[in-house]
Amino acid sequence: MVTIVGNVFVMVAIGVERHLRVNVANYLIASLAVADLLVAALVMPLAAVNDVTHGWPLGRQLCDAWVSFDVLCCTSSILHLVAISLDRYWAVTRVDYIHNRSTLLSIKFLQRNPAVAEKPRMAVSVPFDNFLKSFLYD
Repeated sequence: MVTIVGNVFVMVAIGVERHLRVNVANYLIASLAVADLLVAALVMPLAAVNDVTHGWPLGRQLCDAWVSFDVLCCTSSILHLVAISLDRYWAVTRVDYIHNRSTLLSIKFLQRNPAVAEKPRMAVSVPFDNFLKSFLYD
């Protein structure tokens, strides 16, 4: 519950306070808050059930969904931390990086280099595709 409230506070603060929306790094932090909110809402409650009951009492389909959400959401959170770390590193080591970075430049970079955005998405979507196949065809 604390995780959900904390991440909602971060998103609201960045959404409400105009001065926080000026900095590109804060968009990365807001995006990390969304990823962590998904971990708190989709992964942690089912992990608690699994830990408390010392087994999985909720059926095969929900187990497959939980594992898929776990991989997807946690990988997303980790990739956000990597992006924030790279942003901070470049801000310290490159003098004009802060002045030249923008959300538009980030979008253009991803458009020109789709493998950067697609490979992590493809890596985490395979378990979810397997879940959908088992749920729809079983």
